[in-house]
Parts: sequence; C-alpha cells; structure tokens
Amino acid sequence: MAEAIVDSNVVLAYRNGRDQYHDRATPIVEAIDHGDLPRGVVTNYSVPEILNPIAKLAGHDRAVETMDVLTESRGFQIRQTAQEDFERGRALFRRNAGLEVTDAILVAHMRRTDTEHIYSFDDDFDRFDGITRLTTADNPFE
Repeated sequence: MAEAIVDSNVVLAYRNGRDQYHDRATPIVEAIDHGDLPRGVVTNYSVPEILNPIAKLAGHDRAVETMDVLTESRGFQIRQTAQEDFERGRALFRRNAGLEVTDAILVAHMRRTDTEHIYSFDDDFDRFDGITRLTTADNPFE
C-alpha cells in the first residue's frame, strides 16, 4: 500500500477548528481515514507533538480522542522510527538552522524508507531534495 508521512501540524489543524489550516487539514485527515489517500504514517516522534498541545489547550479527553483517531483508523499507522533515523536526523538538525529536530528526524526516516511524500503545512520540508510536500487532499499516486 502506498504511504505518505503526516506531519503533526496537519493533525493539530484538523483537531482545532480555529487553526488557520483547519479547512485544509480536514479533507486530508478524513480522506486518509476513509482510505481515499495513501496510508498516513505518523511517527513516534510526532505523537507527543500532537497530543501534548491538544491536552494543554483542549484537555485530556480531547487528546485521548485524538490518539484513538490515529490508532484505530485503518488509514493511519503509528510507526516507530529506527535509531538510525534519530542519528541521521540529529546530523540534519545540526546542519540546518531553523529546522526543528522532529522534522529533521522525519526527513531522515523518509530518506531511509524511500518515502517521497509528506502532508504538511511546514515549508521547511521544501529545502530537501526527494521530498514532496502536499498541502491538500490530493493523492500523489494517482
């Protein structure tokens, strides 16, 4: 099955109706959930980036609901990244000022697994060759 990484900002925007990207995130998440887009891979590094802000802003129950959305959906998969991804991500983080460490680890993971596509509203991914950032509910495999 085709896969694409899903950045934390997409899930956060989906779960927050006041987020500036909510209207763009909702069709992405819903299409992944319904199987109309590639499987959405959320890494173990992104899960705290999603759940912690939701718990602080909307409460524990909302964070638990979000975790359930990700873990119970057939369209999403939580993936544990390899130690190699952390090591390579750490090197990318050191060389790229302004890049968040989680994003650097995502890039390293994408390179190792030969995953080209990421649903994200963060243009930091645009600086990396071989990575295509998607901001709408388009299926890059069709």
